[in-house]
Amino acid sequence: MALVFLRKQQLLLFLQDATHLVTKWRNRLLLSTAELCIGSKAISVNHLYDIIDNPAFTKFDHCLTKTDINPKDRQNFNSCLKITNNGLLRILSENVNTQGTFIYLQMLKMIIVAYVEKATTITEHIEQLIADAYDDAVTIYDDLEVLDILEQKHVLGLNSLSAYIFEHLNTNSQMYNFSSQVDIIDSEEFELAADDDEDINSDNSTYEDSSSDNDHTDDEEQEITTKFINTTKRDFFGTKVYDTIKPGVQNTYFKVLINNQTKYLHKRSACWLLTDETNKLSNDRLLGVMQNRREE
Repeated sequence: MALVFLRKQQLLLFLQDATHLVTKWRNRLLLSTAELCIGSKAISVNHLYDIIDNPAFTKFDHCLTKTDINPKDRQNFNSCLKITNNGLLRILSENVNTQGTFIYLQMLKMIIVAYVEKATTITEHIEQLIADAYDDAVTIYDDLEVLDILEQKHVLGLNSLSAYIFEHLNTNSQMYNFSSQVDIIDSEEFELAADDDEDINSDNSTYEDSSSDNDHTDDEEQEITTKFINTTKRDFFGTKVYDTIKPGVQNTYFKVLINNQTKYLHKRSACWLLTDETNKLSNDRLLGVMQNRREE
């Protein structure tokens, strides 16, 4: 991600689409040929595969499927939201071997909050945001060797670091003036269109990616009733898991034990919980057409 220093009067400015920037950050992580690291800590998509395959965690904990980290689906913005969910970040932060991946995804989450989320208003003070971002960066890199290197170079402070970056960019960059070619500049505002079917904060079960039939025998339901699910998650917001249900809808729920507590799990949520991959067309147009032809 590039930093741009502007003059006091700037007639024309091009900025990269925020959604494209977020997906590019995700795709760099998923590249099989990429060798990423922060300090001495490795950044790898294999850390996410290990969490998915780890029997100690359930889908309630990380909310991931292997489809979410498919490197061929390059335009999957919804995947960016899933790999930055709080449950997954908490699991990564608690493992000393996955600190690099945790920092990488934490930075991706910050980009989403800063450039994509509509809740972030433009009326907030820019200088305060910069100061907060610097403090967060210092906290993130606290356990790595990066801060030691900056301190040795005497550029650890915000002002000294800004001056160093400005001098570096000013020395290695070329400036072109196209202001004479511009007569009128129109200001436009771009907003990310919300997808109701894939809204990660929707009350209609965020990650229910598959459907199931409601016809089950009593023996099958009794078998699922005795199913034990152990999870580190305590809040099941976004998934249809309840302590009690109305008698009129009891045929659409399974009675399960989660952390030794009786819960009612919706059948569609049960299908989502037991699904390793998402069976839907890719957001990438070319890949989606290829998938559709294979199904036909």
